[in-house]
Parts: sequence; structure tokens; C-alpha cells
Amino acid sequence: MEWDEFQGMSVTSHRDFESRLRESGVWTALSSKERQFLSFPAWHASLDDAYEFSWATESLCCILWALQQVHAIPPWDLPVAPDIVETLRNSSSLQEPPVLRDPQTLERARSVAELWHWRCRTKFLTDQGRFPPGVTAEDIARAIANAASAASHDGVIAGVLDGDLPVFGRPYRHVNDEQYAALTSIAVERHRALNWLCGLSPANDWDLTPTPT
Repeated sequence: MEWDEFQGMSVTSHRDFESRLRESGVWTALSSKERQFLSFPAWHASLDDAYEFSWATESLCCILWALQQVHAIPPWDLPVAPDIVETLRNSSSLQEPPVLRDPQTLERARSVAELWHWRCRTKFLTDQGRFPPGVTAEDIARAIANAASAASHDGVIAGVLDGDLPVFGRPYRHVNDEQYAALTSIAVERHRALNWLCGLSPANDWDLTPTPT
């Protein structure tokens, strides 16, 4: 297929997609950043934006879970299946008024997301040798072990693995770069969605949802 032909097909497909979003009322519910991204065919997007939005299914899954349309949030080292979008599109149950899970359940899930995001950031700081004044690598390792032990006790993780959270069958600190990138994207998107669901975003603005750890 020639590039010009591909571009023409992409533009037509995109226009149809945007029209469906507008007609369904979804367009007005999107954040300003999402509308900007979806205003043009995908090949107009920067690589950074394309990568970020490619992980949006992680946020979507958390929202569907909160609305009791998904039974559980997947394990934190397992990305959401891309076909969740088709599940959303084809689910007749979504025609009914959704029922949000209770605040205590949402807050518990939010705290779990914060734990995984915190572990992501502690690995980055440890790998870079960047510690707060007076804090040593041993202090960080001890904090990680304590957090893993507490999470195991609370049933958040299956168990502690060598003083760390278990991912891909190994301690978190031993993951490779590709695995770490996936873990980071999963944690960031799920943390954002759950913080938003718990009302932590200024003016309920999705794009401004903070994800401190």
C-alpha cells in the first residue's frame, strides 16, 4: 500500500471514529489532552504521546472495575488485554445505570496502586543512587522489605520474595529494563485512575490528577 493511500484511509477512518465519539456524547467527557490527541489520525502523534496513550487501557480497566463491569484489576505485572475496549463496546450491561463500588473498596485499591507506583520510583532512585539527605541504600532496602511484609500480611501480594515485591517470578529489584518500563506504565496509569476515582484531582480534571507516592 502506498503512503498516500494509507494516509487517505487513515483520515477517513479517523473521521468516522471521531463522529461516533461526538454522536455518543463521549467526546465531551474526554479530557482536553485526550481530545487534542484524538483530533488527528494516530500518525500525527509524537512517539511520547503515542506511547503514553497506548497504556490508557490500564486506566480504563480500573474505571470499569470501579463501575463493577470488570471483576478484578489484573495483577500488577500483567498488562490489561487490549480487547478490553471491545468488551466495553459490546457489553450490554453497560446500558444499565452503573453502580460505583463503595468508597472503602476504592480507597483500598488506590492505596495498592500507590504502593506499586512507590516501588517503581524507589527502584529508579536506587538505580540512580539518588537518596534524600541522610538516607542510605540500606534504609531504602529496609523500607521496601517492610512495605512488602505489610502488603503480604494484608493480602495485597501473594508473599514476600527476598525482601521485595514479587514480579515476573523474581524480586522487583531484579527486573530488566523492558519489564521495568511495563511495570512503570501499569502503575502510573492505574494510580492515576484510582486517585481520580477517589476525588483527588483538582476540579475533577483528569489531566491534573496527581500521583504522589
